[in-house]
Amino acid sequence: MSNNDTLTLQGSTPPERANYPITSRQLNPGLMVARALPHRQLRLIGPWCFLDRLGPLVVTDDHNLDVAPHPHIGLQTVTWLLEGAIRHRDTLGVEQLIKPGQLNLMTAGSGIAHSEEGLTPVGDRLFGVQFWVALPEEERHRPATFEHVAVLPSLTEGGVTLRLFAGQYGQLRSPAHYFSPLFGAEIQGTGHFVQTLTPSFEYGLLLVKGEATVDGEAMSSEQLYYFGTGHQQLTLVLKDAVVICLGGEPFAEDIVMWWNFVARNTDEIAKARSRWSAGDFGQVSHYPGLPIPAPLLQGQLKAGR
Repeated sequence: MSNNDTLTLQGSTPPERANYPITSRQLNPGLMVARALPHRQLRLIGPWCFLDRLGPLVVTDDHNLDVAPHPHIGLQTVTWLLEGAIRHRDTLGVEQLIKPGQLNLMTAGSGIAHSEEGLTPVGDRLFGVQFWVALPEEERHRPATFEHVAVLPSLTEGGVTLRLFAGQYGQLRSPAHYFSPLFGAEIQGTGHFVQTLTPSFEYGLLLVKGEATVDGEAMSSEQLYYFGTGHQQLTLVLKDAVVICLGGEPFAEDIVMWWNFVARNTDEIAKARSRWSAGDFGQVSHYPGLPIPAPLLQGQLKAGR
């Protein structure tokens, strides 16, 4: 998905435990997205550098998802749907339909462009989340790749199902390829769930739908719930709910994030922008429209965690 904001990342040390408000904006006519990460007080959770909740949107002839071709460098994108369907097309020649419970993982590396088109029937809902993962230095210039995983490992305890799309949990291991120690899962259902945490990881939780508490605190869908390193477990009580949990070892590298690029300095950002404007990312075949032009590069970007 394309990030229309100009973001600067200047690091700060997050607290042991905190809640952060989510901001909303319009992506397409009628389609709202809620930005949970980055937040000015919390730039990263492990290597996760971006988290948007998409919708829910009741699709009409005039209101649907349509994100024209746009570029990425230095990151991985994760698309996760609860309802509806999206068609992914990219400059590798991949055309892939994604449905709820399936994983689309695109590794941009040195550069890729893609489009995202809603294929949800009129009258049905489109609802999901999308994340970005910052690639570490030794992997961020690798060739672009794409993975689609239709069936992911899961476990069910006490009426609650954890479906793992990143990293490992107990004996479960996601088949998708990541390049930093991390964790990502959808936790859904009605019941009581004690989640084991990796003490060297930090975690963030987002209530996507329904009602839930975390360690006895009522969760709001307008907050991101952050847990710093050192925690052993947390207790979730869900009522017809879906919670997204992201985690990972604190990312040791400073990054600069601007538009759809994750880099290390402003020169890299400027070069990537020039490449996109010159058409050097390749073509997204069969998309019925023009690519998104790069915004103006203005001001001083600051690196940081």
